[in-house]
Amino acid sequence: MISFFKKYFIVNAQVFLVIMQRMLQIIAGGITILIVPWALTEVEQGYYYTFGSILALQAFFELGLNYVVTQIAGHESARLNIDNIGNIQGDKRNASRLLSLITIVKRWYFFATPVFVVVIFIGGFYFFQQKNDLSIQNWIGPWILVVLFTGFNLYLSPQLAILEGIGRIGEVARLRMYQSLAGMLILWIGLSKGIGLWAVSSVSGVAALTTFVWLKYFGNLHTASDLSLNTDDLIDWRRDIYPMQWRIALSWIGGWIIWNSFTPMLFIHQGPSEAGRVGLALNIFMSITTLGTSWVNASLPSFLKYIALEQRMILNRLFLKTIASSMIFTSLLLIIFLVGVEILQTFNFVFAKRLAERPILFCLALVALANVFVSAAAVFMRAHKVEPMLSQTLTMGILVGLTSWVGSQYSSLTMILGYTFLGIFVGLPWTIILLLRFYKRN
Repeated sequence: MISFFKKYFIVNAQVFLVIMQRMLQIIAGGITILIVPWALTEVEQGYYYTFGSILALQAFFELGLNYVVTQIAGHESARLNIDNIGNIQGDKRNASRLLSLITIVKRWYFFATPVFVVVIFIGGFYFFQQKNDLSIQNWIGPWILVVLFTGFNLYLSPQLAILEGIGRIGEVARLRMYQSLAGMLILWIGLSKGIGLWAVSSVSGVAALTTFVWLKYFGNLHTASDLSLNTDDLIDWRRDIYPMQWRIALSWIGGWIIWNSFTPMLFIHQGPSEAGRVGLALNIFMSITTLGTSWVNASLPSFLKYIALEQRMILNRLFLKTIASSMIFTSLLLIIFLVGVEILQTFNFVFAKRLAERPILFCLALVALANVFVSAAAVFMRAHKVEPMLSQTLTMGILVGLTSWVGSQYSSLTMILGYTFLGIFVGLPWTIILLLRFYKRN
């Protein structure tokens, strides 16, 4: 077992912190998944998960900038030395470009954040008014709070993206771990005290407050006193960011359709209760996928470094071991979950009754495994400062959106079957073909 573990799993400080962060999120999410059916009605559960799907529309306002920022920061910092308190030493040109990148993203989010808050609040307000299953007094206040907190987190997010790009991914993971634990604890207390949907904003509220404080004291970057900046060649948005950003943005939009459109569609066509059951299942499988991709996300700074230094053999070898770790670990998690559901259903737990039916769970498990491979391959390819997934993600988004819209009018199983077929027989083979072009580079 030890020899198997050493052969197929990468273990270092960065990976450990990311996995710990996500593992604790999974555990906290699991407790939440058990509390939500107990503390909320079936209708409220539908609103709870639909809130999250609509808030994920922030991808339309971020427009892929954070991801591009991480890539650029990683490439620029490959020839820099940055200590734990943010002092930058090394090549003047790279230091100047890195700091100019920070200025650009702050300007972007200064305008994008208020637009997000206004548009999402108004759009969500009209969306939830379409159903009268829950009175407006029960959801309008929580909706206002969660939109405001999510907007503030959106404003702060690019600074975390830059820190991850320069290699401080472990510190950011630790921050998110503490945020998750504190936010979830407040959420559980609120739900157990019967405050209903008002508890939803606790997670985003804690994240907003702690991120602001942490960035102020630990997240600043500045040049060492002996390093004079070079202002002749700074990052230019149109030249250095836009060519990749617009492709990432379109991919992100397609990704939102693939990951977050199911619950709102079921909310409209099958009602809040069915949306809540499927939303609960989707949330679980999304958590498993997120945990399974911990290795590849933790390895991103190394990918960026080896690409910048043109060390191709080391890069390919690292990627193979990384993706093997992700796939094996995800498979184990899926098996444990499916077996656990069978046990819960045998003993008639309330949680099992609030969950989607078995065929849906089986389909989502299959497509989750495919999604882990696709996500890992996408991170590896995008580390080359290109976006090869644009056509694939957009096409998949359109196909999934169409089949889901039609399928959700018949049943949730029909919708999920269409999604599973497209994910395994269209999205996965397409990604493999794209990946081979990058893996074979010398």
